[in-house]
Amino acid sequence: MKSSIQGTSEEPLVIIKPKFLTFVAVLKSLPVAVFLGLFGGIGVLMVTLIATGQSTDGGTAESTTTMMFTVGAIGFFMLGAILSIWYRKTSISHIEYRIFANRIEYFEGLFTVEQKTFNFVDVSEIYLRKGVLQKRYNLGSIFLMTRGLMLPMVGMRGNIGGMILRDIEDPDAIYHQLKQLKDTE
Repeated sequence: MKSSIQGTSEEPLVIIKPKFLTFVAVLKSLPVAVFLGLFGGIGVLMVTLIATGQSTDGGTAESTTTMMFTVGAIGFFMLGAILSIWYRKTSISHIEYRIFANRIEYFEGLFTVEQKTFNFVDVSEIYLRKGVLQKRYNLGSIFLMTRGLMLPMVGMRGNIGGMILRDIEDPDAIYHQLKQLKDTE
């Protein structure tokens, strides 16, 4: 049996999903891939040395160890990059911003579901930011600053409460729509 809260079933004015950029995901996956590549290569090398009982004293053993390290490093680098890009793409596909006349609802959840509601009456400031790559792909991030509890936001200096609508398409139109909705509150 489904439970429901009595009241109006209001439909959102707009539903926004962030845009996934492969190029950005590849760049952000590099630290994880390099870390896994180095330690994966060392791990494969150690397992090979232990399993075969070789040391690095002989000439042929040295070329074998170099080859095993290289194969392990490349394999784990690729695995790290693929898993990191997959995780980022899947995470972004589970983010949704729903804009209503009086509030914004934020939904996220790949493994853990998170939902937040920001009423426009609590928003003290709205601003738009477009980075170099965002400008190229007509994307932007909109920051909503709230007057409530002041918690640190990632990428911001100081303690600022609020929400960031990251990497949304046509940010200028959404920004103006949000400003207009806030001003009518």
